[in-house]
Amino acid sequence: MIASAIRQMAASRSSNIVVAGEFEKRVHIFDIDTGALTCRFDAGLDFGGRRLAVSDDGKLCATGAYHRHGVSLHDTANGTLLWQRKDLKRIQGLRFSIKDKNSIFAFFDERSCHLLNVDDGKTAGKIRGMKWTVESPFDEVQYVDEDGHFHLLDCSTRKKIGRKEVYIPQDAAFAPRRLLAKECDSPKDPWIYDPKQPQHIVCYSVGDFSEQWRLEKNDPRILPPMGDVVRDGLFEELGFCSSTNEVICVFWDCEPLATRAKDLLYIDLDVGNVRRKIRLNNLPSCSTFANRDRFLVTSEGQVVDVETGKTLRKLQVPLRDYPDPEERDETRTEASDEKAAERLKELLTPVKTIVNPKPPVLTKEERRALRRQIKKDLRGQDEEDDSWKYSSTRDIDE
Repeated sequence: MIASAIRQMAASRSSNIVVAGEFEKRVHIFDIDTGALTCRFDAGLDFGGRRLAVSDDGKLCATGAYHRHGVSLHDTANGTLLWQRKDLKRIQGLRFSIKDKNSIFAFFDERSCHLLNVDDGKTAGKIRGMKWTVESPFDEVQYVDEDGHFHLLDCSTRKKIGRKEVYIPQDAAFAPRRLLAKECDSPKDPWIYDPKQPQHIVCYSVGDFSEQWRLEKNDPRILPPMGDVVRDGLFEELGFCSSTNEVICVFWDCEPLATRAKDLLYIDLDVGNVRRKIRLNNLPSCSTFANRDRFLVTSEGQVVDVETGKTLRKLQVPLRDYPDPEERDETRTEASDEKAAERLKELLTPVKTIVNPKPPVLTKEERRALRRQIKKDLRGQDEEDDSWKYSSTRDIDE
């Protein structure tokens, strides 16, 4: 099966530059205005998290790797490496600040967020507890994601406007005087997919943090009922279209398997009604909104004009030959599954080790005989070396 090799994307807010990354290392720079591939280079990039970012003007690209390469900054014009911080391990996310053009937010697993200087990569400051942030381009407010909750921060006074306890704060976007938050409530096990796991988009007022409306992922306006068939979906990319005054969101219709697809939803900003939706091509693995959310660019290379919903052009993204699902299923047999299960059980079974085993218990006659044998063996040493006289034969008596 031939499909796109792109697995992560980021876009400039004030230009037509889009950065597309493969599973690791290879980064592609596209100009969506012309559809041209302007640059391609290798960087310290790993899949997972949000380790790919581009500056507001599209001239700089930041990449992150979890283990070896740390954080790097490249010139998008030619891929030149400007600086690299290999000491910043376990990076999970990167984001250029739109308030402070000279700063990059670097987010980690169990470390404080670092504010990196764009010029030299040095750490200019640290913010404890911050796991992700989104700054509003319309108001002086900032969305801050922390463990188990998020809050709205006033950028001028650095005071919290409101706080919301959420199991998984997933992402956010801004409209004028509105915060659009994508949230997920706590399931019994967060690592097991559950069609009944709640997920929703909530619109908050920036002034008093009051909830304006809420849209659930299983809303019948998004997923019309199909009898007894279980239907489910997930909200993905979130944005705001200024020209139509609508919330825009990529929605993955993932259940049932026969109807899997991804749509671009248009949601009324005032009341949260779904006005329309547009089907995207070829079920893209990821996507991003570009140039003030005027365009949607998918991993399959589709460039959509958000206002009209029409496809403008297709980028020449790199392709890769993946195994077909049918071929993967044929390689699995009952014997191979049993062997894998036995191997997994073997790996998970704790190994019993004997630490400092006790010496065997000897009788008085056996201890005397053993001492005589040790002294006899040691008499063969050089006469100047009398260490045998101080041998630990007395340990036998203990």
